[in-house]
Amino acid sequence: MRASYDAKCVRRLVLDRANTSIFPKWKMAFHLDDDRVFLFLVVIAFCNLIPLLGFVAYLITLSFAIVSSAILAEGGLVSHEINP
Repeated sequence: MRASYDAKCVRRLVLDRANTSIFPKWKMAFHLDDDRVFLFLVVIAFCNLIPLLGFVAYLITLSFAIVSSAILAEGGLVSHEINP
């Protein structure tokens, strides 16, 4: 009986030591769990995806503009020369 009582005291002492901190009156105001971290990363990835897609669309449009201006500088797609 005495051994089980001592084990309970030791367990309580260990748990009390684990739960105490340097600032015992301060409580953890916000617990960051895995769901919140995952949601944060999803929001960051989605917010970064929109400008990335815009930049890709800008590059595609710019390449079409460069190619079309080069075609127009050469005289267009149809040659005006008469081939005999």
